[in-house]
Amino acid sequence: MKEIKPRGIVEQFFVEDIIYISWDILRFHRSRTALINLTFRAALEKILTELLRSPKMLTLLDSREMDARELAFGWFSDEKAKSKVVKLLKQFHLDETVIEAEAMRNCAAELERFDRLLASAESRRNRALRSVTEYRTDLALRLRATSDRIIDGEVLAIEDAEGQEPSAAA
Repeated sequence: MKEIKPRGIVEQFFVEDIIYISWDILRFHRSRTALINLTFRAALEKILTELLRSPKMLTLLDSREMDARELAFGWFSDEKAKSKVVKLLKQFHLDETVIEAEAMRNCAAELERFDRLLASAESRRNRALRSVTEYRTDLALRLRATSDRIIDGEVLAIEDAEGQEPSAAA
């Protein structure tokens, strides 16, 4: 409201729409991030399972460390487990971004839906912003035309209070 400073009820409606749509956009962004985070552990477990199946790894790790599920759960709360995961990733020339990439790949269809929702909401917000501009421009043009007619001394029609025929006034 402070930014656009609506002048009148019509502009206020536009601004309220913009506010609601903006909140939706923020929610979609947060939800999209949460979705990726929800699939993070499963993505890590899948990556670790593949890496630990490597013949090279079978000789380097004991059976307790080879449990991908245990390491994936430990990633979030155990510094030793996290350190083991980072070390394992480095052995394959990978870093932690591979986990996020796998998480995003695992939920790509859902992310695509969020992207469509975001695009739609952003489009609606932009249309509402343009509508405020167009409304103000149209109003300004009408006010200018009326003002010019008054300055030029043209006669304007004024309706009688009882709804009778308009009378002439200067």
